[in-house]
Amino acid sequence: MNIPSACQAWEKMMASGSGKEHGILANVRKDPCLSDKTEQGFFTRLAASGTPADAQKAAEQAYKVVKGDPDKFVCQGNPVHDGRFVQLFRIDGVDALRYRVPEALAKVGLRHKDVILGNVAEEELRALTDEYKGEVRLGNDLQIVWVTDRDEAAPPLLDDWEQLLDLLGRPSGGAEARCIFCGYNRNATGRTLHVPRVLDAIGSAEFEVNEDCSAEAGRTRPITRPPEKGLPEAVHRSCEVVPDLWELKVL
Repeated sequence: MNIPSACQAWEKMMASGSGKEHGILANVRKDPCLSDKTEQGFFTRLAASGTPADAQKAAEQAYKVVKGDPDKFVCQGNPVHDGRFVQLFRIDGVDALRYRVPEALAKVGLRHKDVILGNVAEEELRALTDEYKGEVRLGNDLQIVWVTDRDEAAPPLLDDWEQLLDLLGRPSGGAEARCIFCGYNRNATGRTLHVPRVLDAIGSAEFEVNEDCSAEAGRTRPITRPPEKGLPEAVHRSCEVVPDLWELKVL
């Protein structure tokens, strides 16, 4: 993306920040694949939001621009053709249960605070995962869902949880010690899959821009393994699905 002069103050403030702001700015600079209309629309709104007070505020401004109009700014990468990503999977921390199955969480009387603090027994969590057969709400604040091609992570990789988390760019300790594996069919989403672009990840420095505008997919960014070991990834808009795999994984 070509950052215009009207956004130079924003660019300068982002450059003054820490690793997060540097990573986001680098991705903005490197992504050459968005349409002129999308790019200009983003920077016009960014400039209109004023001069940020610091690097953190600058990152927040960019995020708010995308969040304010996801129909214009997310899922703008090339569509992923039908032969790819037939079976999808994603991983959530257990803290996401309040977004994924809020009614089920309330029904069994579990408080979100207790889930976050790890005060909920494994057996209780499994009632909301392994034993749960209903709909799951997928999507983040930008109204998109990040997914990986399940065919690229077939056993034995799916059985090596720590390696899988590493390849997905997620640390295996702390909050990630208990995660939820969500697998579902692409056709169940009713959505088009897209190659991820920088505005899909405007709040994340961990994202790695694919600068090939003809690429058929994005690629996750491993933590310790070589970049080429990353798994194919894509994005689609928020939806509800009944997963064929919805399991709690405990390291």
